[in-house]
Amino acid sequence: MRHLILPEGGSTTSPYEASWFASIETAQSNICEAVAKPEHKNASEIIVTRTLELTSLPSSLKWETYDTFNTTSFHSSDSFMSRMHYNRTCYDSKTETFKLAKGKGIQLIEPLWGMLRDPFDHCSLRPSSDPRVGVAFQPPQNIHLDLGSSYFKVWGSDRGAASGQWFYDTYHARGQPFSRFIAVEVETLNDTTAFQQIPDDLVGVYTLMNVGLTMEEGDKLNTVDMIKRVVKPEDFFVFKLDIDSAPIEEPIVKSLLEDNPDEGGASALIDELVSRPHPCFGCGISIYDPKLIRYAQMFEHHVNYSPMNGPWDNPQGVGGLHRSYNVFRDLRRKGIRAHSWP
Repeated sequence: MRHLILPEGGSTTSPYEASWFASIETAQSNICEAVAKPEHKNASEIIVTRTLELTSLPSSLKWETYDTFNTTSFHSSDSFMSRMHYNRTCYDSKTETFKLAKGKGIQLIEPLWGMLRDPFDHCSLRPSSDPRVGVAFQPPQNIHLDLGSSYFKVWGSDRGAASGQWFYDTYHARGQPFSRFIAVEVETLNDTTAFQQIPDDLVGVYTLMNVGLTMEEGDKLNTVDMIKRVVKPEDFFVFKLDIDSAPIEEPIVKSLLEDNPDEGGASALIDELVSRPHPCFGCGISIYDPKLIRYAQMFEHHVNYSPMNGPWDNPQGVGGLHRSYNVFRDLRRKGIRAHSWP
């Protein structure tokens, strides 16, 4: 029986690791800026890629005997890696001890560099201060706020009245599964029915708020204030606004258009402002036709024009389509991916 042991001083530092040792005291106060420099960003990509290659063993490999894995040849990226040096030993069954044997081994190990953590994750974390625990770091989240949610899949027999499944399927398919899914509905829902409709992986992630939000200053249910409490700038935040209530929708949009994103405004937190697909009144088609679902949609902006005056109860004195054009354009100018109907 043979194995490898690490003798005292059994490692060598790569030149790249040595450069970090020489500069870490200076870099510590601005570590994220240091890691983001082009030469270190490129090196990090090379090191992470090579580490993944070395740790991904083929599924066909069977360890039937010791030391059966082929020796790897030198790779150009190995110059960044440090080394671990091993002496080979054999077990002497007579003396029941390990004895030094012929042969040595060298294994690559990722260098000590940067912040000693994932270089592509930790610097996206934002420190938060809590008087109970001090400063902590929070990982980015994918958050969906569904304002006007109804049920997740279907309300009675009307699948057009529920949008949760559409957002779940659409964003999951694009590699953005939600880590928080907040559904807000003012109409009374049956809790059992609501949670029966959600998929397994949303249990514990899905929050149902069966109350109406407001835009009243100082109200704990103020929509914009809640967004600021829940969402951080590094999060991916999808906001669906479709409650068919202009007294709530219009002030929310007005607030987003008028705030200062550089001074804590909620507009800086929103990646996409969207709404559920609606029937296209007067067109003879439904946006739930899979062939027509190409884009995320924005809130239903009620203005005065045909053929929507009927479904919208003839909204007078609210302006025409040009007003909607301006709203969409201005939201996009603030960096919000605001979408109209497909």
